[in-house]
Amino acid sequence: MTDVLLQRGNQDVFHTLADNSGARFCARGFETLVRHAESDGRLAEKVGLRLDVPLRLFRELLSRATEAVRARLLELAGPESRRHIQGVLSAIAEDAQHEARRRTEHDYAAAQTGVAALKVEGRLNDAAVFEFASKGQYPHIVTALSTLCSAPVPLVDELLQSKHREAILIACKAAELEWPTVKAVLNCRAIAGKMSDLDVDTARADFLRLSASGAQRVLRFWQVRHAVANEPSNPLAQGGLRPLRQPPPPTARIPDDGPPNARSEQR
Repeated sequence: MTDVLLQRGNQDVFHTLADNSGARFCARGFETLVRHAESDGRLAEKVGLRLDVPLRLFRELLSRATEAVRARLLELAGPESRRHIQGVLSAIAEDAQHEARRRTEHDYAAAQTGVAALKVEGRLNDAAVFEFASKGQYPHIVTALSTLCSAPVPLVDELLQSKHREAILIACKAAELEWPTVKAVLNCRAIAGKMSDLDVDTARADFLRLSASGAQRVLRFWQVRHAVANEPSNPLAQGGLRPLRQPPPPTARIPDDGPPNARSEQR
């Protein structure tokens, strides 16, 4: 009977049935409820509080639920159900992390192939990085800078994700990028995001004060520190942990060795 009601009923019927602890559903019935609950937070709460939802569909319900619905379920559930919900949410989060790592590895593999081809063709240059930044292709930006600077990809990734803008500027200067490309890199959503005019002017002034040779010296220092931090004997590196991100050392602000490249001053 419930299956017939689900087939012919409207949203009010779904709510009434989901709220009825005595109602029994077949697998297809639960699939219908879960599908409609995706766009109905109150229905998702009612279905989520039932104890007879198959695990596969319960997991699907929680994976599609908003944070507000998840929080509400944890608030309303009894101790045993709360532990069950928390366990399923943990499994969902772990799967999401695995999927993110898989996608990241795939993206970097594609980036390495593309950057290597550009290098062979002699086209791995400022223009190539500008195009990557304009398209928001973060793995390509990291891989290109890594190749141009002869620095490890993990180190370049950390520098570009650093909250200290000097780290990004030094990586770009060491790669001998021109200011318009550096500006595109800084404005890449995956890195610093859209910057204000004042921040852009400050970053440009800081960038022009750097010299390529000075930035390369600092980058070599960071490479040594990064290598030491990742040695197996280092406690931070044991268990696959990444070294703690630290702000650039005082030597990051290097006096200019000479006048900046005239082309770098172009906006």
